[in-house]
Amino acid sequence: MLSLRRLPARPPASRCRRPAVLVAAAAAALAILAEGGSSDGAAVSGPRATAAQAQGGRLTVLAGGDVDSVDPGITYYTFGNTVANATQRTLLGSPPAAGSASVPDLAEATPEVSPDGLTVTVRIKRGIRFSPPVNREVTSRDVKYAIERGFFRTVANPYATQYFGDLAGAQAAAPPGSTITGLETPDDQTLVLRLTRPRGGFVAAALVMSLTAPVPPEYAAAFDAVSPSTYGRHQVATGPYMIQNDALGNTIGYRPGKAIHLVRNPNWDPATDYRPARLDEVEIREGNADTATAARRILRGSGMINGDFAPPAAVLRRDAGRYRDQFTFTAEGGVNFAPLNTRLAPFTNLNVRRAVVAGFDRAGTLRAAGGRLAGTLAAHFIPPGVPGFDEAGGFSGSASKLYARAHGDRRLAAFYFRRAGFRSGRYEGRRPLNVLVSSDTAGRSIGGSVRRSLERLGFRVRVRAVSFDRMLSTCSRPSSRIHMCPFFGWYRDFPDAETVIDPLFNGANIRPHGNNNVAQLNIAPINQAIEAAKALIDPQARAQAWAAIDRQLVDLAPGVALFYPRIAAIRSRNVTGQVNRLLGGSWDLSFMSVG
Repeated sequence: MLSLRRLPARPPASRCRRPAVLVAAAAAALAILAEGGSSDGAAVSGPRATAAQAQGGRLTVLAGGDVDSVDPGITYYTFGNTVANATQRTLLGSPPAAGSASVPDLAEATPEVSPDGLTVTVRIKRGIRFSPPVNREVTSRDVKYAIERGFFRTVANPYATQYFGDLAGAQAAAPPGSTITGLETPDDQTLVLRLTRPRGGFVAAALVMSLTAPVPPEYAAAFDAVSPSTYGRHQVATGPYMIQNDALGNTIGYRPGKAIHLVRNPNWDPATDYRPARLDEVEIREGNADTATAARRILRGSGMINGDFAPPAAVLRRDAGRYRDQFTFTAEGGVNFAPLNTRLAPFTNLNVRRAVVAGFDRAGTLRAAGGRLAGTLAAHFIPPGVPGFDEAGGFSGSASKLYARAHGDRRLAAFYFRRAGFRSGRYEGRRPLNVLVSSDTAGRSIGGSVRRSLERLGFRVRVRAVSFDRMLSTCSRPSSRIHMCPFFGWYRDFPDAETVIDPLFNGANIRPHGNNNVAQLNIAPINQAIEAAKALIDPQARAQAWAAIDRQLVDLAPGVALFYPRIAAIRSRNVTGQVNRLLGGSWDLSFMSVG
């Protein structure tokens, strides 16, 4: 997910789903724990123990930009999923206490996978109802429609074909109203998924995605018939909260780029849910581009948390000790990297890309993000907490000389520039690189570090700063012709390397809009290796196969692996709650309280 999902989020001082020496990072974590902070996503208690039990009240979330979509069948970025996680119930859920594991949510029990891996069967709980104006009980047909609409060309869910494309009869860009023969509902409480190849275990794990949140077809079909679908602006909820709506279902609580107002879902039954949902309402205030000021308002104020941004470097350095019990750090499942557009000169040349990776000051970028408090230097793409990370080299990285020096190796970069035809050992082209960053505090800081790295290699650089949500949408549109998007991060959707490597580097996943393969890498041997790895069932064989692909990617240099982020979530002193690892270390709105 982009950070990232989870989806694409922001990097730590930015944040997009998470970052050089392992010993140094461990020492920093131990120091914070010794001072009273948290680094594992556990429950966080304020100085008043009663706050953990407080019921009711209003929480304010400060955000830099908007969600990618309020439609649960479209959103794929961390912030969008944070909202969906509070308003919708998916077949499987991800409570904070479960770490990286998932548990039955809308499902009555763990999905059953047939021995041949071709069938997944899920039983749906009784007693779960849609919010007004639909009000009726959820059935298996609502989940069937939710998955089917992800394939509608009017909805165009960004991961439907990747995770559910093996359903019999599934077809990308299908006309609205199309059905999928591989989805069967023998009764109101049973959903059967029939696959064309033995991927049952993987598909069962993917039932945690927001695409499986039920959608009532008799209500949503008219909205889905429009291109693009307008269901998100008329959605109904099944979770403890809903976006405030009027009697007709219009989401009057959503003002794009300004605010999202969540109120209680009157039809939510706590007896069917693991979420405590103590708050009465949540107000998300967007447009806080000065994230340093926003972070300090949270730390010094009352009833507030951070949303789509993490505290920038200056706040981490100055305030992590002063307000240490108001910080919670999460450090697994994500990687921040700078994709290089492999379809745009000069990055069409492999040796130019290798020169950039070899000469890039990764340590300088990490310092701009907040130093060791912000993460651990990366040397490959599979992040910690995901099978295949250790096999790909762990924190020390692969044996590739491209990542041998944290501050960059200009002599090695010169070697590759000469192989690319630049006799001076520096880039000699005159056209500037188009680099896009977020306009918030962290984005501008990282943009300056990236500019310095590129200019010392001989590039002319044009850095443009836009709002975070606009940056993500622009970078995910190939027609934008951006050379580098250094403010890019990715979080695994669940603990499988396929959820990182496939969306980011499989040429089959390049799309005109909502494209997560920002490097636009499309190399047949890599695509083939990815498809072969996807077919593996044995966990160790999968980890080894994805690690082997990771090592090939390092050599192909489709981007600079920067750091594995250590995301900082912050809260006002009178707020208690938990962060959710499957939401990229963001606060879980259904587990918060204000005392």
